[in-house]
Amino acid sequence: MIKLVAFDWNGTILADTNAVVAGDNAVLKYFGRKRTTLKEVQKKFIMPIRNFYIAMGLNPKALDRNSDKMWSIFLKAYEPLENKCRSRSGAKSVLQFLQNNKIKTIIFSNHMVQHIQKQLKRLNIYNYVDKILARELDDVSHLHIKSKDKKISELVNKLKIKPKEVLVVGDTDEEVDIAKFFGYYSAALTGGNTSTPRLKATNPDYLIHNLKDLKKIIQKLHY
Repeated sequence: MIKLVAFDWNGTILADTNAVVAGDNAVLKYFGRKRTTLKEVQKKFIMPIRNFYIAMGLNPKALDRNSDKMWSIFLKAYEPLENKCRSRSGAKSVLQFLQNNKIKTIIFSNHMVQHIQKQLKRLNIYNYVDKILARELDDVSHLHIKSKDKKISELVNKLKIKPKEVLVVGDTDEEVDIAKFFGYYSAALTGGNTSTPRLKATNPDYLIHNLKDLKKIIQKLHY
Protein backbone atom coordinates (compact mmCIF):
# COMPACT_ATOMS: atom_id res chain seq x y z
CA MET A 1 0.00 0.00 0.00
CA ILE A 2 1.39 3.39 -1.00
CA LYS A 3 1.06 6.02 1.71
CA LEU A 4 3.48 8.64 0.39
CA VAL A 5 4.41 9.83 -3.09
CA ALA A 6 7.50 12.04 -3.30
CA PHE A 7 7.88 14.11 -6.45
CA ASP A 8 10.97 15.84 -7.73
CA TRP A 9 10.19 19.39 -8.91
CA ASN A 10 12.30 20.63 -11.85
CA GLY A 11 11.49 18.66 -14.97
CA THR A 12 9.03 16.47 -13.07
CA ILE A 13 6.16 18.66 -11.87
CA LEU A 14 7.41 21.86 -13.54
CA ALA A 15 8.14 21.65 -17.28
CA ASP A 16 11.17 23.90 -17.07
CA THR A 17 13.84 22.04 -19.06
CA ASN A 18 14.26 24.85 -21.59
CA ALA A 19 14.49 27.41 -18.79
CA VAL A 20 17.20 25.30 -17.13
CA VAL A 21 19.15 25.16 -20.40
CA ALA A 22 18.90 28.95 -20.69
CA GLY A 23 20.34 29.29 -17.19
CA ASP A 24 23.10 26.83 -17.98
CA ASN A 25 23.99 28.74 -21.13
CA ALA A 26 24.26 31.97 -19.16
CA VAL A 27 26.73 30.28 -16.81
CA LEU A 28 28.70 28.75 -19.69
CA LYS A 29 28.91 32.15 -21.40
CA TYR A 30 30.24 33.76 -18.22
CA PHE A 31 33.02 31.16 -18.05
CA GLY A 32 33.80 31.50 -21.75
CA ARG A 33 32.42 28.14 -22.82
CA LYS A 34 30.27 27.31 -25.84
CA ARG A 35 26.48 27.06 -25.60
CA THR A 36 24.80 23.78 -24.78
CA THR A 37 21.54 22.16 -25.89
CA LEU A 38 18.77 20.28 -24.11
CA LYS A 39 20.00 17.06 -25.69
CA GLU A 40 23.50 17.57 -24.28
CA VAL A 41 22.17 18.51 -20.85
CA GLN A 42 20.04 15.36 -20.80
CA LYS A 43 23.15 13.31 -21.53
CA LYS A 44 25.41 14.98 -18.95
CA PHE A 45 23.24 16.32 -16.11
CA ILE A 46 24.37 15.10 -12.72
CA MET A 47 24.12 16.19 -9.12
CA PRO A 48 25.64 18.00 -7.37
CA ILE A 49 25.55 20.75 -9.98
CA ARG A 50 29.28 21.41 -9.63
CA ASN A 51 29.91 18.00 -11.16
CA PHE A 52 27.63 18.79 -14.08
CA TYR A 53 29.48 22.00 -14.92
CA ILE A 54 32.81 20.21 -14.66
CA ALA A 55 31.45 17.66 -17.14
CA MET A 56 30.60 20.63 -19.36
CA GLY A 57 34.26 21.69 -19.32
CA LEU A 58 34.39 24.29 -16.56
CA ASN A 59 37.44 24.55 -14.33
CA PRO A 60 36.74 23.14 -10.82
CA LYS A 61 38.80 25.82 -9.05
CA ALA A 62 37.11 28.61 -10.99
CA LEU A 63 33.72 27.12 -10.10
CA ASP A 64 34.55 26.97 -6.42
CA ARG A 65 35.80 30.56 -6.39
CA ASN A 66 32.66 31.81 -8.11
CA SER A 67 29.86 29.64 -6.68
CA ASP A 68 27.64 32.50 -5.53
CA LYS A 69 28.22 34.45 -8.75
CA MET A 70 27.50 31.37 -10.85
CA TRP A 71 24.16 30.75 -9.13
CA SER A 72 23.23 34.42 -9.45
CA ILE A 73 23.92 34.30 -13.20
CA PHE A 74 21.87 31.12 -13.57
CA LEU A 75 18.88 32.59 -11.74
CA LYS A 76 18.96 35.84 -13.70
CA ALA A 77 18.43 33.87 -16.92
CA TYR A 78 16.19 31.19 -15.43
CA GLU A 79 13.67 33.13 -13.32
CA PRO A 80 11.88 35.11 -16.07
CA LEU A 81 11.29 31.84 -17.93
CA GLU A 82 10.35 29.94 -14.78
CA ASN A 83 7.36 32.23 -14.36
CA LYS A 84 6.03 31.14 -17.76
CA CYS A 85 6.55 27.38 -17.44
CA ARG A 86 3.56 25.06 -17.41
CA SER A 87 3.24 21.97 -15.29
CA ARG A 88 4.13 18.62 -16.83
CA SER A 89 1.28 16.88 -18.61
CA GLY A 90 -0.88 14.93 -16.19
CA ALA A 91 0.49 16.67 -13.09
CA LYS A 92 -2.77 18.17 -11.81
CA SER A 93 -4.72 15.03 -12.62
CA VAL A 94 -2.42 12.74 -10.63
CA LEU A 95 -2.16 15.19 -7.74
CA GLN A 96 -5.97 15.29 -7.53
CA PHE A 97 -6.02 11.49 -7.64
CA LEU A 98 -3.59 11.26 -4.75
CA GLN A 99 -5.56 13.73 -2.66
CA ASN A 100 -8.84 11.92 -3.38
CA ASN A 101 -7.22 8.67 -2.25
CA LYS A 102 -5.77 10.27 0.88
CA ILE A 103 -2.19 9.53 -0.14
CA LYS A 104 0.32 12.01 1.27
CA THR A 105 2.07 14.02 -1.45
CA ILE A 106 5.36 15.85 -1.06
CA ILE A 107 7.88 17.61 -3.26
CA PHE A 108 11.56 17.04 -2.51
CA SER A 109 13.85 19.17 -4.55
CA ASN A 110 17.23 20.82 -5.01
CA HIS A 111 15.35 24.02 -5.89
CA MET A 112 14.19 26.69 -3.45
CA VAL A 113 11.09 26.43 -1.25
CA GLN A 114 9.91 29.95 -2.04
CA HIS A 115 10.17 29.44 -5.79
CA ILE A 116 8.30 26.15 -5.62
CA GLN A 117 5.54 27.66 -3.51
CA LYS A 118 5.14 30.55 -5.95
CA GLN A 119 4.87 28.31 -8.99
CA LEU A 120 2.51 25.85 -7.29
CA LYS A 121 0.17 28.74 -6.54
CA ARG A 122 0.46 30.16 -10.06
CA LEU A 123 -0.36 26.75 -11.53
CA ASN A 124 -3.27 26.24 -9.11
CA ILE A 125 -1.88 23.02 -7.62
CA TYR A 126 -0.55 24.32 -4.30
CA ASN A 127 -3.33 22.76 -2.22
CA TYR A 128 -2.53 19.27 -3.50
CA VAL A 129 0.94 19.22 -1.93
CA ASP A 130 1.29 18.35 1.76
CA LYS A 131 4.91 19.34 2.23
CA ILE A 132 7.88 20.83 0.37
CA LEU A 133 11.40 19.66 1.19
CA ALA A 134 13.80 22.04 -0.52
CA ARG A 135 16.43 24.77 -0.03
CA GLU A 136 16.13 28.26 1.38
CA LEU A 137 16.98 31.28 -0.79
CA ASP A 138 20.46 31.79 0.66
CA ASP A 139 21.43 28.12 0.53
CA VAL A 140 23.72 27.15 -2.37
CA SER A 141 24.74 23.79 -0.95
CA HIS A 142 23.16 22.02 -3.96
CA LEU A 143 26.13 23.20 -6.00
CA HIS A 144 28.48 21.03 -3.96
CA ILE A 145 26.58 18.26 -2.15
CA LYS A 146 23.53 16.04 -2.42
CA SER A 147 20.92 16.44 0.34
CA LYS A 148 17.58 15.24 -1.04
CA ASP A 149 18.20 11.73 0.26
CA LYS A 150 18.59 12.89 3.85
CA LYS A 151 15.50 15.10 3.67
CA ILE A 152 13.16 12.40 2.45
CA SER A 153 14.51 9.66 4.71
CA GLU A 154 14.07 11.87 7.78
CA LEU A 155 10.47 12.59 6.82
CA VAL A 156 9.65 8.94 6.11
CA ASN A 157 11.11 7.94 9.47
CA LYS A 158 9.22 10.72 11.24
CA LEU A 159 5.94 9.60 9.68
CA LYS A 160 6.76 5.97 10.53
CA ILE A 161 6.09 4.86 6.97
CA LYS A 162 7.61 1.63 5.68
CA PRO A 163 9.92 1.79 2.63
CA LYS A 164 7.51 -0.14 0.40
CA GLU A 165 4.81 2.38 1.24
CA VAL A 166 6.78 5.12 -0.55
CA LEU A 167 6.90 5.90 -4.28
CA VAL A 168 9.55 8.34 -5.55
CA VAL A 169 8.95 10.10 -8.88
CA GLY A 170 11.64 12.02 -10.74
CA ASP A 171 13.25 12.77 -14.08
CA THR A 172 16.90 12.06 -13.17
CA ASP A 173 18.99 9.18 -11.89
CA GLU A 174 19.27 10.94 -8.52
CA GLU A 175 15.68 10.07 -7.59
CA VAL A 176 16.01 6.47 -8.72
CA ASP A 177 19.25 6.08 -6.76
CA ILE A 178 17.61 7.49 -3.63
CA ALA A 179 14.64 5.13 -3.96
CA LYS A 180 16.92 2.12 -4.41
CA PHE A 181 19.11 3.05 -1.45
CA PHE A 182 16.20 3.31 0.98
CA GLY A 183 14.06 0.57 -0.52
CA TYR A 184 11.32 2.83 -1.93
CA TYR A 185 9.55 2.23 -5.22
CA SER A 186 10.78 4.42 -8.09
CA ALA A 187 9.11 5.87 -11.19
CA ALA A 188 11.42 7.60 -13.68
CA LEU A 189 9.73 10.22 -15.88
CA THR A 190 11.03 10.76 -19.41
CA GLY A 191 11.14 14.15 -21.14
CA GLY A 192 12.86 15.98 -18.29
CA ASN A 193 16.49 16.73 -17.53
CA THR A 194 17.80 13.22 -18.26
CA SER A 195 17.68 11.25 -21.51
CA THR A 196 15.47 8.17 -21.77
CA PRO A 197 18.43 5.79 -22.32
CA ARG A 198 20.09 7.08 -19.14
CA LEU A 199 16.87 6.65 -17.17
CA LYS A 200 16.44 3.11 -18.47
CA ALA A 201 20.01 2.32 -17.43
CA THR A 202 19.16 3.17 -13.81
CA ASN A 203 16.66 0.31 -13.87
CA PRO A 204 13.76 2.06 -12.09
CA ASP A 205 10.76 0.05 -10.96
CA TYR A 206 8.69 1.94 -13.51
CA LEU A 207 9.55 4.08 -16.54
CA ILE A 208 6.75 6.49 -17.41
CA HIS A 209 6.16 9.05 -20.15
CA ASN A 210 3.25 10.93 -18.58
CA LEU A 211 2.49 11.59 -14.92
CA LYS A 212 -1.02 10.18 -15.45
CA ASP A 213 0.65 6.77 -15.82
CA LEU A 214 1.17 6.89 -12.05
CA LYS A 215 -2.52 6.27 -11.39
CA LYS A 216 -2.40 2.65 -12.57
CA ILE A 217 0.92 2.09 -10.85
CA ILE A 218 -0.37 3.42 -7.54
CA GLN A 219 -3.60 1.44 -7.84
CA LYS A 220 -1.53 -1.69 -8.42
CA LEU A 221 0.70 -0.98 -5.42
CA HIS A 222 -1.99 0.50 -3.23
CA TYR A 223 -4.50 -2.34 -3.06
